[in-house]
Amino acid sequence: MHDIILFVAGVIFIILALPVIQTVSDIICTFGQWVLSAMNVKVTKNNVKVQDMNDSLEPTSAQAIGFQAPPEIEYYDDEDPESEDKLNSK
Repeated sequence: MHDIILFVAGVIFIILALPVIQTVSDIICTFGQWVLSAMNVKVTKNNVKVQDMNDSLEPTSAQAIGFQAPPEIEYYDDEDPESEDKLNSK
């Protein structure tokens, strides 16, 4: 009889208490994520301010790391005599 009471109590606990505990833990995790996102917003705003200050002091051109566009004179067609003249006049 004692085992049946423990079994019923365990089933009731699983049906009622575990969803409540899970909901409370989800609320706590959501609050933690909200705090982190609030900090990230502040950091992003400060990064934008720093980037604006850097751009006003020293404007830069955006290029991919490791890739630079060669000057236009290096683009020539092998069969185009005008582009060969430009290349030879260097």
